[in-house]
Amino acid sequence: MTARWIPIWSRGMRSEPGRSLGVAALVLVTVVIAASVPRLLVRASDDALRADAAAAASTVRNLQLVQSGRIAAGSTDPLGPARTAGTTLEARYPAPLPSVVAGRGMVIDTPLWHVSAGTNVDTVLNLRMQQDVDAHVRLTAGRWPTGATTTIHDPGSAADVDSDLVVFEVATSSQTAGKLGLAVGARLILAPEPSDPLAANRAVNLAVDLVGTYDVIAPTEPYWMDDASVDHSYIYALSALVEYAGATMLLAPGAYPALMTATLASGMPMTYHWRSYVGAATLESDQLDDLSAALRRATTIYPPANPNLGNGGLFAGADQMSPASLRTGLPGLIAAHQARWLSGATILTIMWTGASLVILASLALVAETIARRRRVSLAVVGRRGASPGQIAAAILSESSVLVLPATIVGSVTAGLLIPVPNQGPTVVVATGIAIGAIAFIIVASRRNRAIDSVERPRRLRRPGSGRLVAEVFVVGLAVVGAILLRGRSPGGTAAGPPPPAGPDPFLAVAPALVGLAAGIIAVRLLPLVAGFVARLLAERRGLVAVLGLRRAARDGSVAAVLVVALTATTVASFASALLDQVDAGARSAAWQTVGADYQLTGSPDGLAAFQASPPTGVDATAAISAVSVAVSTGGGRTLLALDPAALTQVARGTPAEPDFPASILDPVGTGPLPAIISSDAGGSGPIALGQGFSVRIGGTAVPLRAVAVRSSFPSVPAGEPFIVVSSRDLTYVPVQTAVLVRSSALTLAQLQAATANLLGVTVQGRAVTQSSLRDAPAVTAVALGILSAAAAVLAYGLLTITLAIALDTASRRRETARLQILGLSNRQVVALVMIEFAPVVVVGVLAGLGLGLALIAFVGPGLGLPAVLGVARLEPVAIDAGRLLAIAGLTLALILAATLLSTVLERQTQLATAVRD
Repeated sequence: MTARWIPIWSRGMRSEPGRSLGVAALVLVTVVIAASVPRLLVRASDDALRADAAAAASTVRNLQLVQSGRIAAGSTDPLGPARTAGTTLEARYPAPLPSVVAGRGMVIDTPLWHVSAGTNVDTVLNLRMQQDVDAHVRLTAGRWPTGATTTIHDPGSAADVDSDLVVFEVATSSQTAGKLGLAVGARLILAPEPSDPLAANRAVNLAVDLVGTYDVIAPTEPYWMDDASVDHSYIYALSALVEYAGATMLLAPGAYPALMTATLASGMPMTYHWRSYVGAATLESDQLDDLSAALRRATTIYPPANPNLGNGGLFAGADQMSPASLRTGLPGLIAAHQARWLSGATILTIMWTGASLVILASLALVAETIARRRRVSLAVVGRRGASPGQIAAAILSESSVLVLPATIVGSVTAGLLIPVPNQGPTVVVATGIAIGAIAFIIVASRRNRAIDSVERPRRLRRPGSGRLVAEVFVVGLAVVGAILLRGRSPGGTAAGPPPPAGPDPFLAVAPALVGLAAGIIAVRLLPLVAGFVARLLAERRGLVAVLGLRRAARDGSVAAVLVVALTATTVASFASALLDQVDAGARSAAWQTVGADYQLTGSPDGLAAFQASPPTGVDATAAISAVSVAVSTGGGRTLLALDPAALTQVARGTPAEPDFPASILDPVGTGPLPAIISSDAGGSGPIALGQGFSVRIGGTAVPLRAVAVRSSFPSVPAGEPFIVVSSRDLTYVPVQTAVLVRSSALTLAQLQAATANLLGVTVQGRAVTQSSLRDAPAVTAVALGILSAAAAVLAYGLLTITLAIALDTASRRRETARLQILGLSNRQVVALVMIEFAPVVVVGVLAGLGLGLALIAFVGPGLGLPAVLGVARLEPVAIDAGRLLAIAGLTLALILAATLLSTVLERQTQLATAVRD
C-alpha cells in the first residue's frame, strides 16, 4: 500500500525540477564544504608539522645513537663491523620510528689530540671518519687522504730512542688550515688531550700529514647534524684565561684498521655515531601519538647519557663498549608542534562551530520550505485514506531521493579535491548532514500537514516554563563558557606534559553559545520593543508603519532573520578581528625574532669586520654576544651581553625598542651587575625581581641582580629563558654572535651582496621574516580557516534570511492581497516589507559587529593565537574599520535584495483569488 503513495508523492518532484535540483545542489555544496573541513585540518596539520620539522635544527629533528668503545675493523670492508653494530642497534627502534627514517649515516671520532708540534697556534683536534663525506665537500687544494700510513721516529724530547709514530693522511677545511697556518704537506705531531676524559692517561702519540683542503658545499644540510667543526675551526676554552683553537680533520675509511692497531696498546676508545635522518615529508600528524610513544620507548632502551665511562681501565678490548645512548630533540619538536597546532585547531573549531549553526539553520529553513510547498499534497493524500505511516514513508522517500545522492556525490568530490588517508571523519560528517537534512524535512512536513497551516503566520509564542528554563540554561552556559575560554591555558610547551589530543568541545562551542544567547535575548526583546513602538505610532496617521511593526512583533520569520543577522555578523566581525591579530602577531614575531631591520650572524671575525667598515646606507649597528650560562638558582639560561645605548639607537621607534632600566644604562661601580631576566624560567630556577644570583661566564662566577622582568626581548626566540646584561659592565665579554643593523635605505639583497665576502656571515631581514611567518603553514591554515568559515557564515546566513523572508511572504500573500483590495499601493507593499524587516536587520548587523569585537576582546587571551604565531604575547591591535564597514554594507545590501525579492513574490498573488477567499 505504501508503494502506491510514493509515485504520487514523486510527481511533485517531477513537476518542480528546479526546486528539487536546487535542494539537491544545496545539500551537495553543504556536504562538500563540511566534509572538506576535517580533511583540510589534517592537511594543514601535516603541512605545519613538516614545515616545523624542516625548519628545526638537524640535531633536533634527527636520531643519533652514540656509543664509545672499540669495534674491530673488517678484513674486506674496514668499517663493515661498525656499520653492522649500528644496524643492530637501530633494529630495536620501536615502530613507527623506522618508517620516518629517510637515510642513515655513520661517523667515527677519535678523542681529542693536542698538537705538540707543526703549528704555532695552540690547537686541539679530533680525527674523524664520516660515511660518504667526499660527496658533501669540494677539494680546494692537494688530494683526498687514503688509508696509507708511514712510520717516523717520535721527535718529542721525552720520547724513547726506539719510539716510533704512525703517520696518517688527513684533510681539513680551507678555513681551518688558514687559521692554523698550515699548507698542504704540513705535518702535525699529536698527543692525547688531558682535558678529554676519553684521551687522558693514554700512552699513545700519532702524527698526521695534511694532504688536502676542502670547502663544505652546504654546511647547513642535515648530513652534518649541525656540526660546524668540519667546516671551520672553533674555540676550545678550558677556562676564561685558557683557550685553544679547535679543529676536525678527516681520515680515509681505509685508515681505520691502522688507527685501531696504533691505539690498541693504550686502549683508546673511539666514539661511534649512527645517524638516522628523519625525512620531514614522511611525518604525518595522525601518527604523532604513536611516534611520541615510540620515542619514549626508544629513550628507555637507549637512555640519554654521556657515553664516556670515565675509567682508564675500560675499553681495553673490542667487546668493551659503553651503553648506547639516543640523542634527539624530536620528542620536544613533536610536543611543541602539538601545542602550537592545538591552539590553531581550537581557533578553527570555534569558527566552524559558529558556521555550523548557521548552516543547520539554512538546512532547517530549506526543509520548512519543502514542507510548506507540499502541504496541499499531504492534506489530499490524508483525506483519501493514507495512514500516517504511509505518509511518513512517502516523505522519507522524497527526502532520501533529494539528499542521499547529493551526499554521496559531495563526499566523493571532497575526497577527490583533498585526498587524505583517513576517510573516517568525512564519512561521519556526510552521514550526519544526510541524517540531519532528512530529519529536518520529516519534522517540518509533519508540522505542516494541515492544508491551511500556511495561511496562519508563524507567531512568536510566549515561552512556557520549560522553554524559559532551557533558554536561561543556554545563556548561563554561554557566560560560563566565555569565562572559561578567557582563562584557558593555550597549550603546553616542549618541556611540559604532552598537550591534550584536541580542543575542549565545550570551550570550542563557547563563542557560538554566546551568539546563540544573544539571539535568544534579542528574540525575547523583539516583541516588546516592536510592540511598544507600534503603539506609539498608532496615535499618528498612517497604517503601513504600524502594520509593519506589528508584523515584526508577532511573526517568527522576523525573529529568525534577527538571529541569523546577529550570528552572521558576529562571526564575521570575530573573524575580522582575528585576522587583524594574525597580521599584527606576524609583525610582532618578526621584530622579536630579528630584533632590528636586519640581523647578521656568523663568525666573530666576520661580524667584527662588518662593524669596523659597515656599507653605505647602514644607520646604526649593535653587537650582541649570546652564550649559554649556568645559573646559581639552577639550570641554565641564554646570556645576552650588549651595549644598551647602541641597541637603543638601532631599535628606536620600532616595536623592538627595548625599555632599559636606568640602572643598566648607567655604568656600575661596585656590587652585583643589573640584569633583565625572562619571566619564563624554562628549565632553569625561577628568579624574582630584585633577587641576587650569579652566572658563570668564561669559567668565572659573575654576581647579578634582577632589576627588570620581561616576557620577551628582541632577538631572543619566544619561550627561551634569557638574562640581559650590559657588556660595558663585564670584565670578560664573550665573543659576539650577532650584529643588529638599522637601515632604511638598504634592501636585504643589497646587504647580502655587501657581506658576501665575509666568511660565514648570514643576513636575516625583518620584512622577509615577517612574510615567512605570515605564510607559515600553521598560520596560513588558521587564516584560511577563519576566512572560509566567515564566508560560509555570510553565504548561508544570507540564504537563511532569504528563505525566512520568502517563507514568511508565502504565508502572507493573501493578507497582502486583501490589503491591496482595500487600497494598499505597490509602493506601500514595498514599504510594508521594508519596515517589517529593515530595522531588525540593521539592529542585528550592528549588534553583531559589536558583539563580535567584544567577544574577541574578552576570549582572545584564551585562544592561544600567540602560540600559533610563535610570540610571547600579542601587541595591541588596531581594528580594521574598513573591513568591518564592508562586512556590514555587504550584509545589509544582500538582505535588502532578498527583501525586495520577497515583495515581488507577494505581488504574484492574484487579487481575484484573495476575493474568493
